Amino acid sequence: MSIAVCGIGIVSAIGIGAGETLGNLRTGRSGIGKPTLLGSAVDVPVGEVKRDNAALGELLGIPEYGPNHLPALAA
Repeated sequence: MSIAVCGIGIVSAIGIGAGETLGNLRTGRSGIGKPTLLGSAVDVPVGEVKRDNAALGELLGIPEYGPNHLPALAA
């Protein structure tokens, strides 16, 4: 298996930024679990970024436009 890193602007369920994400990969931390920020009609594990829209917008320098825009813009 090989991994290709195509940039360092990572926003994921195991970290924000290359350093935090790499550290969590090395320690085997999982980002999969029950949702805490978004509601779900079914009880399934998800990979959720543990920041709300305001925190992501501030971190990434993106103004808030609507309730669900930041994860798509950050990806």
